[in-house]
Amino acid sequence: MSRAFDRLPLQSRLRWAAAACLGAAWLATMLLWWVLGMPRMGTGGALLALLLGGVWLALRHLERRALAPLAELAGEAASREAALLPVPPTADEVAVIARGFNALVERLHEAQRHEREHLDRLEEAVRQRTQALRVAVDEAQAASQAKSRFLASLSHEVRTPMNGVLGMAQLLSATALDATQRNYLDLMQRSGSGLLGLLDELLDFSRLEGHAIELAAQPVALRSLLDEVAAAVYPLAVERGLLFEGHLSPDLPQRVQGDTSRLRQVCLNLLTNAIKFTQVGQVRLAVRRDEARGLVLIEVSDTGQGIPPEMRSRIFTPFVQLDDSLARRQGGVGLGLSIVDTLVRAMHGSTFRVCLPLAVLADAAPQPSRSLRVAMISDAPGGQQALRDRLLFLGHDCVAALTWRELSFAPEALSAAKPEAVLYDEPPTGWPAGGTGVFATERAPWISVLVHRSAPLPGLSGPRRVVRPLSDAALQRALDGPEAQAADAGALPEAAAAAPTRGPLLLVEDNEINQVVARSFLEHLGFEVDVSGDASGAFGALRERDYALILMDCQMPGMDGYETTQRIRAGEVGEWAQRTPIVALTAHASPDDRRRCLDAGMNDYLAKPVNVQSLAATLERWLLAERV
Repeated sequence: MSRAFDRLPLQSRLRWAAAACLGAAWLATMLLWWVLGMPRMGTGGALLALLLGGVWLALRHLERRALAPLAELAGEAASREAALLPVPPTADEVAVIARGFNALVERLHEAQRHEREHLDRLEEAVRQRTQALRVAVDEAQAASQAKSRFLASLSHEVRTPMNGVLGMAQLLSATALDATQRNYLDLMQRSGSGLLGLLDELLDFSRLEGHAIELAAQPVALRSLLDEVAAAVYPLAVERGLLFEGHLSPDLPQRVQGDTSRLRQVCLNLLTNAIKFTQVGQVRLAVRRDEARGLVLIEVSDTGQGIPPEMRSRIFTPFVQLDDSLARRQGGVGLGLSIVDTLVRAMHGSTFRVCLPLAVLADAAPQPSRSLRVAMISDAPGGQQALRDRLLFLGHDCVAALTWRELSFAPEALSAAKPEAVLYDEPPTGWPAGGTGVFATERAPWISVLVHRSAPLPGLSGPRRVVRPLSDAALQRALDGPEAQAADAGALPEAAAAAPTRGPLLLVEDNEINQVVARSFLEHLGFEVDVSGDASGAFGALRERDYALILMDCQMPGMDGYETTQRIRAGEVGEWAQRTPIVALTAHASPDDRRRCLDAGMNDYLAKPVNVQSLAATLERWLLAERV
């Protein structure tokens, strides 16, 4: 009951108290009246009755003058929502309470005013900071876009002349040169390639920094890609006097789903960084499959000086190099590992050991013409295991793995294994020149595993050889025999194999040097070429002659290659040209540039500087497609 009373409004409680007082006085009067009784009431009774009546009147007066106004005051306070109350024109308690209430309300109003002013100041500060942040973000985005435009422009301006330099160097390499001239030419080509590599790193970092990375989901020939990467970095390792070893696990799938170019970039950056900072010893690439977790594990190890624990957190920081003196000797700007880290994280992988969740695509393992019994002779235990795993993957059986020392002490071990082929690498220093002749009487062909492209070791019969770094395809060709083994890669591919054409080609290029380079490449490949320096000349040529394919430069004075292609596709120069394959030749090398070319109606894309191998492969792809 008391809790219910406490929950009532003040006005109701005051009125209830007043009513209770009046009721109590009335009950007391009636009780005394009944006890004394009217017949016996004398003077004392009359006085008592008068006294009780006076009490009742006093309580009634209290109810009217004090409790009722207090109840009314409480009602006013409840209805005005913190507004000031009217003060009665009296000096009683009700007026005092009203004045006290009004003072409290005024203090509340003042506190609310200060609070509103504080909130207004906070909102203004937040608005100003938000505006400042918006301006800063806009400025940062503008600066990033300006930087990207600058780097793209720089790429174009560098690639255009480098296309002429490296193209002419490649043409020159096909001519008769003495050893000194070829060495100079090799240095020139490596310097140009190094400059382009540095430029590509800057462009990649700019795109990754701006979160413009896009990963393709396409079938990747993983083993072939890793063989290509090993072949690309192997000359650098040999030049530095390092042993390079590539070990692909036999259970490594042939094909996975991923981004070919990004996977290649990750592996190249890891390996070139390891080779660059290893003074002596070896660099090892090991790739295996973790089937339980659905991962492909890529491990690069080296015998370099290592990284101090306190410095390891910095190795993926852009433009940071841990040893400035060593960096000055080796070159680079400190972006290789940063790019690797960004790409691996984008592919949901992890570093320091690169673990990538690549989906395995169904594909049959390579089936050799027949399974061979193969023996190997090598003093490199790691090399033996890598070669054994390749043979196992290719479907061959490794029946013996000997060192040169073991072979010298027990030559019968080789005969007892009855090999159908023998793989051997360079014997140790001091091995007699004719000391291997006795083993050459074996019926099995001897296949030399060479560090350099040179003749097989003296004293061993047979023309077969395979050059490090090993690849599945090259090893299988060597095992299949001289007929299946392709000739060593020269400076330029043969014309007969690269020109499945049904008509002439049109080259649209405004730069005279690049005209000479591209035309020389195409003529070497056996094509007839017409050259035009701008869009109007191209339109005239297309109206006069039907071409098998058009090579289109994208940046030309006047009408650029994009608009030229769009007008060709619109049929402005005839139906034949409208259907003719168009391949972009451009110094712009970003994925956005490739997309822009395809959106304009071009069929394919080659970034400058163009080498003759990639040009031949592209022409073969489109011209064979046309024939089919």
